[in-house]
Amino acid sequence: MQKKNHIRSFVVRQRQLKKNKLLFENNDYKKYIVHYKKEFINFQFLFKRQSSIIIEIGFGSGISLIQSAKNNFKKNFFGIEVYLSGIISCLKSIKIKKVTNLKIIYYDAVEVLKNMIYDNTISQIQLLFPDPWNKSRHHKRRIFQKEFIKILYRKLIQKGVVLVITDSESYLDYILYLINSTKYFKISSDFSSLFCKHEFPTKFETLCINKKRIFFTLIFKKI
Repeated sequence: MQKKNHIRSFVVRQRQLKKNKLLFENNDYKKYIVHYKKEFINFQFLFKRQSSIIIEIGFGSGISLIQSAKNNFKKNFFGIEVYLSGIISCLKSIKIKKVTNLKIIYYDAVEVLKNMIYDNTISQIQLLFPDPWNKSRHHKRRIFQKEFIKILYRKLIQKGVVLVITDSESYLDYILYLINSTKYFKISSDFSSLFCKHEFPTKFETLCINKKRIFFTLIFKKI
């Protein structure tokens, strides 16, 4: 029986990619970009050093990711984003701020994790305000599914950490249900277990703070 592909909540738009081809091929920017291919990344070669790897999935415009990388220069950061506008904004900021410990990729996070990341290599994976797809008929588009939890488990080092921030209580409950049902992780409230603390708010997080909306921070550690 043929295995069913996971449902994507987006499509990498090749037409948009061609429009911005010059940006991607510009020597000032291409050194920060990793292109998708079914080949595992040698992070030591990519960053020209051995260090902890922090992956952020869905970094938006990259404000928080870039600041985290700049303030944690001893760690290596790898950002995955599906929106080209975010990729472009991030690239321009990386160049301006002269960040050297950050690489980014424009592709589906599940495919990148499965086909480009070795097992037992990542210190921390973070998802800051992933799309909750609140309507019941859209729940299948949520990135958090049982298969995704298994992938996170495989890619993290022993005691590796997943950090999730969401303003959706229903999505929080759904993630907690998945974690408890798979038994690959234990929930933690200990921020010291993080390899890189979340100190710099995202654009969406700032919006939540300004509007006094409640959001939830979830930390779970590989058992």
